[in-house]
Formats: sequence, structure tokens, C-alpha cells
Amino acid sequence: MHDPAQGSKIQVLITDISSPLGAELANTLLANGVTVYGLGKKNLSPHLLIKKNFTLLDLDLSQPLPSNLPRFDQIFHLVGAENHHISSEQNQLSPLLRNLLDIAVRAESRVAIILPINCNLNLLDFLATRIKTINQLNLYLVGDTYGPQMHLHETVGLPAIIAQAILSDRIILPNEGLDMLFPTYLQDAADFLAKTVFEPQANDKVGTIVSNNPQNALTIGYTIQKLAGLLLNKEIGLFFAGSPQDSRPRPAPSIEVHKLVKTTALEQGLAQTFNHFMHQVKAAAPQNTTPNLQRVNYQQFVPQEDKLAKFRKFKAPKFSIKSPKIRGSKAKLITFAVIGLLILLIVKTTTEILLGVGDLKATKTAIEAANWK
Repeated sequence: MHDPAQGSKIQVLITDISSPLGAELANTLLANGVTVYGLGKKNLSPHLLIKKNFTLLDLDLSQPLPSNLPRFDQIFHLVGAENHHISSEQNQLSPLLRNLLDIAVRAESRVAIILPINCNLNLLDFLATRIKTINQLNLYLVGDTYGPQMHLHETVGLPAIIAQAILSDRIILPNEGLDMLFPTYLQDAADFLAKTVFEPQANDKVGTIVSNNPQNALTIGYTIQKLAGLLLNKEIGLFFAGSPQDSRPRPAPSIEVHKLVKTTALEQGLAQTFNHFMHQVKAAAPQNTTPNLQRVNYQQFVPQEDKLAKFRKFKAPKFSIKSPKIRGSKAKLITFAVIGLLILLIVKTTTEILLGVGDLKATKTAIEAANWK
């Protein structure tokens, strides 16, 4: 790897600035005086593109780098949604990854490959073997990244759960919420990766970058549900997707968490994420388009006794008077009899009132005529 001359700027290539981590890493490096080159075609940050020391490239990394490009001090390759095909044979490796490994072998640049924790195990085993023989190659496993820089169109993992809470009033958890997640605040990961540019090649060439201890998706869903009620002022319902018999707990990988320069607690990171999006996104009306939804009952998973539950569940009794149902001719006879009695009562009362009024008028006339008899 070529050493930058005294006073010259460090130059770095990031292979995917379309991803939230790639964009945040680029911004962090630029803030530290590094010249950044990036690849990306969609979801590009306009704030990043206009920065002075940033250059957007359009090239095919499966081919040798053009001669007019500078020699990069470090190349960050982010493996995201695309998953390089790998098998036991060398010729099955993707051309892009093979080219990056060749760059590291020739010591043209230091190469850091960044993988999600739940990446392809064959690829992970292959790279873990290669870093033992390639001095300029580093490997980093990154947890489930989230933060204000995340995209709200994500459909898997922790970003998808957060996006559902922001855009709707429900969170749908696959696999009954049993999947293990490794919450990693985007700024934490970017700060750590940027720091490696200024450090000499470390002996520990495999690092794991996470901000918090792993938790299952259901536990994180409850945390998001609580904070959404406080910060977004709306009630979030938790639902399971699919049939219970199809759900199986996914074993969490046994990893040694790398020490970060700075870590952000999950509640703090979620609060900052909600505060960022709450003024930009208007909650959309929920649409029940996912089949086989099962609403999550909190008491099913938390058996502690709620001493006030009986008071919360109390409802005032409702009283209603229903007329008796009588069938047949007897019902008609009784109905007519009741109506007849009511008519007689009304006629009798009316007659007595009229007679009383007549007597009062006669009395008045007699008194005025002094007929005291």
C-alpha cells in the first residue's frame, strides 16, 4: 500500500454510498479531511454530492481500476443486499470480489470488506481464511444498522421494524419475533470505520461492530412500541405474520463484540431516529394486506401479575328492559284488553273533567247573581 506523503490528503474509495452506512461513512471521512470517492446510482444524498472533496465515480469494480484514478489508501467494500456467490472453488468467486482481493494482494490499497452479521456463511469462512495470508485485507461484521440516515423503504431487519412504526400504526414481525437482532447506530459504525483509516494495520484483522447486545425482534418491538407512543403520539400494534408452526428460533451467531469508540443505547438511538422523521413523515393509514396476522398479546410473553388489571378491565354493567314475547291468539287477546282498559280510563277521566268544569261555571254564575242556595 502506498504511503501518503507528508501533508498530502488520504484518499479513500467507498463502493456503495447508496447505502445508509456508506453515505454516513463518507460524511464522517470528509469531516476529518479525507478525500472520498464513491460508487452509487440510487438514493444518493444531495448533501454529500455537493461536498468539495467528494467525487462520484461510475466504474465497474469487476475490472481493473482505470489508470487515471489515484491510488487509494483504503477501499471500503460494503456487502449489502447483493450477496457474492461463493463456493469451495476459486472460480466461483464473483469477479468484483476477486478483483478487490487482487488489489490487496498486490498491496495497491488496503481493502476493508464490511459484511452484515447474518451474511452468507460460505463467504464469511472463505474471507476469514484469506485474511490470514493477505496482509492488506481486513474484515468487519456490522450489526443491524439504523438511525436518522436510514431509508424508510427497508423491508427486512431492524430498519423495517422502525420504518413500520414511523409510517403506520402496526409492526408486523416475521418468525413470531424470534429472530435475533444486533442494534447498531449508524454513526457509531461510521465513526469506528473512519478511525481505521488513520491507524496502522492492526493485528486483529476481524472486527465486529455493534452498539448493543443482541435482542430478539419481539423485545425490540415492545421497546419501539413504547417509544412511539411517547414520541410519535400514536399507539402501535404488534402482529405476527405467518403460521406459528412455521416459526423456528434462529440461532444467534457466537461473536466477540469489538470495542467501539462510542456506543449509543438502543432507546437513545431510537429517540433520535423518531425525532428526525416525525417532522418529515405523516403517518399513513394502515392497510391490512398481509395474510395470517396474529395480534401479539403482551401478557402471553410477560406473565407478571398486574395488580391494577382488574380495575382497568372493569366495565359498568349495562341494563336493558325487554318486553316479554307472548305468542299465539292469547297474545292478541291480552293486547286488545290492555288497549281497551286504557281507552276506558281516558274516556272516564275526560268526562269527569268536563263535568267538573261545567259545575264550576254554574257555581260562578249563581254567586254573581247572589243565589246562595
